[in-house]
Amino acid sequence: MTEGIKLPDGNNIKHIDETGYKYLGIIEGGDIKHLKMKDTIRKEYMQILKAILKSKLNAGNMIKAINTWAVPVIRYSAGIVKWTKTELRNIDQKTRKHMTIHKALHPRENTDRLYITPKEGGRGLPSIEDCVNIENRALGQYLKTSEDEWLKSAWEEGLTKVDEDPQIYRDRRMTNKKEEWHNKPMHGQYMRHTKELASDDTWQWLQRGELKKETEGMITAAEDQALRTRYVQRTIDGNNISPICRKCNTKITINHIASECPALAQNQYKKRHDSVAKTLHWSLCKKHHLPCSNKWYEHQPEGVIENDQAKILWDYGIRIDRVIRANRPDVTLIDKIKRKISLIDVAIPWDTGVEEKEKEKMDKYQDLKIKIRRICDMPVEIVPIIIRTLSTIPRSLKRYLEKLEAEVAPGLMQNSVILETANIVRRVMDSYGGRMQPGTPHYKYHPVELEECDKQNKKI
Repeated sequence: MTEGIKLPDGNNIKHIDETGYKYLGIIEGGDIKHLKMKDTIRKEYMQILKAILKSKLNAGNMIKAINTWAVPVIRYSAGIVKWTKTELRNIDQKTRKHMTIHKALHPRENTDRLYITPKEGGRGLPSIEDCVNIENRALGQYLKTSEDEWLKSAWEEGLTKVDEDPQIYRDRRMTNKKEEWHNKPMHGQYMRHTKELASDDTWQWLQRGELKKETEGMITAAEDQALRTRYVQRTIDGNNISPICRKCNTKITINHIASECPALAQNQYKKRHDSVAKTLHWSLCKKHHLPCSNKWYEHQPEGVIENDQAKILWDYGIRIDRVIRANRPDVTLIDKIKRKISLIDVAIPWDTGVEEKEKEKMDKYQDLKIKIRRICDMPVEIVPIIIRTLSTIPRSLKRYLEKLEAEVAPGLMQNSVILETANIVRRVMDSYGGRMQPGTPHYKYHPVELEECDKQNKKI
């Protein structure tokens, strides 16, 4: 024990006890105190993470907050504190656990998808293991290419043994995660079925991240076939319960709940269908300067609305000189300036039936199209608007919207489908005794979600 060491400039270095001292945020003594630093970092990271998850941030802002405030606590120590692979994976596991507790993640959702970028269908959460490994490689590349003698000697001494470009590592890890997700029999089913038909706009809802974290987590779990419907509980979990729908005697799968139950067709499915058609009607009214509400979700279409530019019919039966069964499109647009008529019909099928639905709509209104063209002596076109039940936007949708020249983003109609589908799944799972995830509330979407969607739509 000494009183300290006196330096030439007169300053005195005091005696350092076992607790060590902090230098640039790292606890040191005779050497870096790795165990103590790791305990401190873990505690601070979890404290920040819990505070973020307890907040009322929407899904996108929640991920941004974790990336901005929580992850840097651990990232800063990369290359200095010696983390083991097991320790980093345990932190990732605890992160997922607390996300599940706060209803931001379904316990059976694909974990690889959680760390994939939203542009590619993931949730965009940074993996702690990958963050530390990327920083280690970035530090190694910096030491290796530095011109400073001290930094060169640090590289030569082997203070970091990783010699790999961080971007190459990042791309390799992301590719591996995507392959593992897509190749899984259940979790990758959605991606395999929609790969050929999905447009680049399909993942807009994840990129914008305006939904509540509970809603986003539920929709991604539904896409991964992770929701515990009665059919899944019977066939996979082995529970002794009936997997049959009590209303239509069909197996209760997620696709049955979302789009195939005839008992829901005239109420829940029709409400979802009308919400998309209302969005389109609202955009056409704004384009042709017809009366409409300021907000798309408050719009209430009238049966017939007209001015000098256009006439729009809402769910209106068109009478002609002979009987045609399919004579009631969802929206009929008569453009008086361009002298053309558009028969617009909306469909929201399950995610494997888009091409069939488009063909069905074209065939369904072919007789009406021919007859109107003869009577009115104007060109008539059939415009099918198809958005899949679990948010997939087909490539053909953009082409059909361009025909209408309507200033409506596909993502706006996509939001309507997602919110209504989430409501349907919550209600049915609750009434049929299915399990969403422990503690998940069964409620309708909140107006705050619609307000946020409206703000985001103005930025598109």
